[in-house]
Amino acid sequence: IFLRGSLLKKIFISSLTLICLISTAAISGNVLFSVFKGDPMRIYAEHTIERLTFMIFGTALLAYALAFFSHFTKGAKESLKPKEWMLILSVLGISFLSIAALHVIILSDETADKHISLLMVSEIGIIFINILCLYITVNLNETRKREEQLIIDKRRSENSQQYAQTVKEQYEQTRRLRHDMKQYSSALLALIKNGKSDLAETFV
Repeated sequence: IFLRGSLLKKIFISSLTLICLISTAAISGNVLFSVFKGDPMRIYAEHTIERLTFMIFGTALLAYALAFFSHFTKGAKESLKPKEWMLILSVLGISFLSIAALHVIILSDETADKHISLLMVSEIGIIFINILCLYITVNLNETRKREEQLIIDKRRSENSQQYAQTVKEQYEQTRRLRHDMKQYSSALLALIKNGKSDLAETFV
């Protein structure tokens, strides 16, 4: 409520933190199960070296993931449009559900031991798709902002050219008027000098 930023950005960051936490725990758990070939529930429940390794690896992976994603959500990159935020949140949500389903299969299915490497590659692939989607969305947003700035600069340039043309036309009109006034004054002076005051009065 009290932090700066749009509501969609706050939802995105909150969701991203939770998804990173759960996804890194799932990935580190799967790596651990494939390395130690132990019972997953025993590793989760008992105080063993496997569990300590799992916690250290999971925490390090989470820190790296959050540091990576914070690069895309800070500073000048926070002006994503609502549609762009919705796209990122949708991909994150679908990916989270997919990773959760894969992890449930790994934990519950007896045949998952044979295919754990394939399931882990699937999880990593889903995460890579998320990173790619976020990267493309941010780059498209920056491209759109550059295009908008180019349009603004072009309009300013056109307005400057139009203003310069108007000033030039006004100068030409003033110059012609001065020239005409000079001719009228010369003609009037000539009539007065020649004593043709009636013609001078008519001319005036």
